Amino acid sequence: MLVIGMMYNKKSIRIEVAKINISKKIIRRSSLAMTAFLFYFFTIAPSIYAAISITEYDVPSPANSEDITLGPDSNIWFTESSSNKVGKITAAGVVTEYDIPTPNSFPWGITAGPDGNLWFTECDTDKIGKITTTGVVTEYDLPTTGNCPLDIVSGADGNLWFIESYTDKIAKITTTGTVTEYSVPAADPDLWDLASGLDGNIWFTDGATNKIGKITTTGVVTEYSLPSAGSRSNYITAGPDGNLWFTECDTDKIGKITTTGVVTEYNLPNSGACPLGITAGPDGNLWFTEFNTNKIGMITLAGNITEHDIPSPDSGPYVITASPDSIWFTEMNANKIGHLTGLPILSGNSGTDEDGNSGAASSSSGTLPAPPDTGFGGAAAHGFNGTILAHSFISTLLVSAGLGLRRYAKLK
Repeated sequence: MLVIGMMYNKKSIRIEVAKINISKKIIRRSSLAMTAFLFYFFTIAPSIYAAISITEYDVPSPANSEDITLGPDSNIWFTESSSNKVGKITAAGVVTEYDIPTPNSFPWGITAGPDGNLWFTECDTDKIGKITTTGVVTEYDLPTTGNCPLDIVSGADGNLWFIESYTDKIAKITTTGTVTEYSVPAADPDLWDLASGLDGNIWFTDGATNKIGKITTTGVVTEYSLPSAGSRSNYITAGPDGNLWFTECDTDKIGKITTTGVVTEYNLPNSGACPLGITAGPDGNLWFTEFNTNKIGMITLAGNITEHDIPSPDSGPYVITASPDSIWFTEMNANKIGHLTGLPILSGNSGTDEDGNSGAASSSSGTLPAPPDTGFGGAAAHGFNGTILAHSFISTLLVSAGLGLRRYAKLK
């Protein structure tokens, strides 16, 4: 019995020693994870957006540029309401303008269509226009007069969807010109912008009734009330997280709504900013214009906001869109097109334009640096880049550290 007891005690001692060694190893790895996180957060992450710069290009005509979008030809296309033209700007800043056949049409919204053309609205003449990438324009009359079509977006059903602002309707037009109109049930709405959601529906803003709505491709409308009264929701876009993101000019907030209608709002740093255009960027964040404070803002999926000043004073930044490696926006007051570059790009990510249409995938020298491999797998092991990488990486580190401490507590 004495021999057995001694053997048992030795075994217990060996087990306890092994526990101590394992505990030390877990603590060391947890400490390594936390150290790596702190290093990344305080040294690498702040420098990610240090290379950002904004270049501005003059529009030849007195344009009063409204909407802007990424074209199928990889150029940026925009409407010129004052000069009755559709404009195109290359990545090098070369601008070409095309006249619209109907005079005084007041072109407003523009989007890339599924047919390889650009489609735009003519508010004052109740038409929908189509322009090829070589500048050939075709116009289609709408069945209802006096409706002032505004924003337009390409839907998942292969049609173009647009707002009829004066008649409180949302309509669709096929690529052959057939129009169908749907009434919005809200009383006296102020329909403003559309976006194609990742759920296959068309989402829209209604500033007058303080709601965000969605319409199915068969015309069924659902509306969701916003928490902040008098927010005056303006522009909306599909986010990389599957939610819809929108601006609230009168309350200086950026809103997020899930496809089931759950709303979250984020306050801007400065009051009186009046955020307007919003788009999903190629870096995995949302980018927006601040009309009154003359800035371009960025909000992460977690709600963190940074801002960048526009060189021209009082430029009137209005609508914004994304290319595969940068951000473009219209400057209504300055008669310019702005170009924000220096973004870190998510590998394989192209961003979407302000209507939720995806661009071509692209690689870039601005790809985010990979964080250190902690040995726990996660973001570094799976090759994510950008904000998604950073968030996943941070989560992995914290979870790893937490698991390590839990294991340590268990061993004790």
